[in-house]
Amino acid sequence: MTNRVPWQTDAYLDLVRRACSHRSTIASTLGSQQGNRHVHWHLAPLPPGVPYEQQQTAVFDPERGYLEVPDDDVADLARRVGELMAD
Repeated sequence: MTNRVPWQTDAYLDLVRRACSHRSTIASTLGSQQGNRHVHWHLAPLPPGVPYEQQQTAVFDPERGYLEVPDDDVADLARRVGELMAD
């Protein structure tokens, strides 16, 4: 892994924050050295008003349920992030 990767992750995190206008965004790094060596990031914007104790790793608790995000909203977010990347 190069020093460039964390910087790029921070840059994408900033793009997601700007596209969503959310104050909090959770960045999670996952990976493995076994089999297919890899690392990937999940960038999860949190809506305003989420109490601190429900942030951080608590957002991944399966007992909390899952968000049903319409495909059009996901496509719109991807479009906004893409536009910000092009700037």
